[in-house]
Amino acid sequence: MRYSQIQRRNRALHTANLSRMKRFITFFAALILASTAFAESAAPTVSLTPHRAEYKVKVSVLSGKLETEVHKTELGYEAKSMLRAAGMARMFVRGDVREESSFEVFEGGVRPLTYNSSDKIS
Repeated sequence: MRYSQIQRRNRALHTANLSRMKRFITFFAALILASTAFAESAAPTVSLTPHRAEYKVKVSVLSGKLETEVHKTELGYEAKSMLRAAGMARMFVRGDVREESSFEVFEGGVRPLTYNSSDKIS
């Protein structure tokens, strides 16, 4: 196999791994928010506990760090997440994926107010 073919193959694998990592993080963030909303909506009074968490993420050979935060605001709550490459992956992956959402909590559950996603991974 020639060097240029190896480079193309490695680039294609890298792109596929990034895509898998982005889909996983989006799914994971949605799952956390949905499970919190479901668990809390079953209770007679709904309240969320503000928190911060960091997760180590690994998809194939790429590793990263996912930081999540939920905090109270005047209108309800705000959830933020940021995904960055970690370790050796930082040599190949630049940028981050940031997601922010705001929502209000009421007796019947959770009502979304805003959602923003910024994907600057290259």
